[in-house]
Amino acid sequence: MCADGSNYIEPIKIEEIEQLKAVLEISADISIFLNGKGDVLSIVQGPSMSDLGSLNHWLDQNIRDFLTEESITKLEGQLAIFNGEASEKPMSDRVELNHSEKNWDNIPVRYSFRPLQHKDGLVMVGRDMRSIHQAQQRLIAAQKSWETETRRTRSVAKRFRTALDNTSEAFAFVDPSSGQIQDLSNAAAKILGGKPADFSGKTLASALGLPRPKVFLTELGRAAASGQPIETETNSGSATLKISVTGSTGPSRDGFLLCRLGQTATAAPLQNGALTSALDIFSHTTDAIVFSDASGKVVNFNAGFEALIETVDPEAIKGMSLEAFFSRGTVDLKLILDALNDSSTLRSYATEVETEFGSRIPVDISVCRLGEGDNSNIGIILREVAPEVSSDAENPTASAEKYRDLLGHSSLKDIVRGATDVIERICLEAALEMTKNNRLAAAEMLGLSRQSFYVKLRKFDLL
Repeated sequence: MCADGSNYIEPIKIEEIEQLKAVLEISADISIFLNGKGDVLSIVQGPSMSDLGSLNHWLDQNIRDFLTEESITKLEGQLAIFNGEASEKPMSDRVELNHSEKNWDNIPVRYSFRPLQHKDGLVMVGRDMRSIHQAQQRLIAAQKSWETETRRTRSVAKRFRTALDNTSEAFAFVDPSSGQIQDLSNAAAKILGGKPADFSGKTLASALGLPRPKVFLTELGRAAASGQPIETETNSGSATLKISVTGSTGPSRDGFLLCRLGQTATAAPLQNGALTSALDIFSHTTDAIVFSDASGKVVNFNAGFEALIETVDPEAIKGMSLEAFFSRGTVDLKLILDALNDSSTLRSYATEVETEFGSRIPVDISVCRLGEGDNSNIGIILREVAPEVSSDAENPTASAEKYRDLLGHSSLKDIVRGATDVIERICLEAALEMTKNNRLAAAEMLGLSRQSFYVKLRKFDLL
């Protein structure tokens, strides 16, 4: 339709004009008739472009006024071909132009340009590209999201692999349905006698040389459910392996069992009852004895060590680093490990042990290395250094005047330690008297474990 109400498409009959408009409405989303200058002569607007409202205000206006800058350049190229100002070549079938005006912006339309034979003009037959552009934008956003997630996943996988390769913890991820090793740390592979790649596709049972893999997998599932570790032996039989299990026990594709492998070296056989005597000394001596792995992590200890650090949860000690118990932390541990690197023993080293209640106790320690290489253990004996102040343990009724006289001659810490020994002995004797020498009841009355109670009885010679 032209601005004056007449049909531009002449000399076609009126019936043919209506038919042509119907065809254009069905076959195209928008059709625009232009002269050689780019002025809009007529517009046929399809249903898909009805959301833009009527475009009759474009009539008798230059189409450039309703295009973006980059689209104007494309249009002028087609007009130059139509006006014979460019090299002879056909007008394009696919030119994408972006329409823009005050009510909306960047409406993409793909046009096919065709000259009109009977008039000095051309027609732009267009297809609305908004839905395609929206789909393309969603695809681009999805691609970017996928690339971001891929980079994140690769980064996580790299950090995970670095942790597995460098951690001193021995653990393996096991498929809960098949028992196959999904992944494991270098430390775990070393315990099993190989490298991580050696156990690809193998079950943990076969890596341990166990004859009944299904039974072992069932035991792993039970251990995960109960929280109780299981014990087995390595292939060589040289060490007992304690396996703590956590994780998902279901058959899900993403399920896993996290198996922590704790190795305890098997002692060399002792003859003539020496083993029994050694175990008796370990269990009953008042000296604190603790064993650690080569890096200084606690693997075993006796009641004397429990009493020395005044622990309320002995099970929590295992796996902790020795530096947690030394007053100078990593400094003490590093000095000890460096000394063992030069010599397999350290005869005497003075430091302080920090108890769980924050007090510090001076000790003299002796250290020796047991075994060789990364699988070696460290044995430590800690002896409490007697305070300079007399404890008056033999005289529980010592008056406060004696401790007042020590001011200026001894530190407050030494004075308090001496007084503490007096109070401990008084409480022990009172508890035994009140329970008629029932040691178990006396230990419960004082809030002590049975082992700690006996250590204190030996300390004050009350057995």
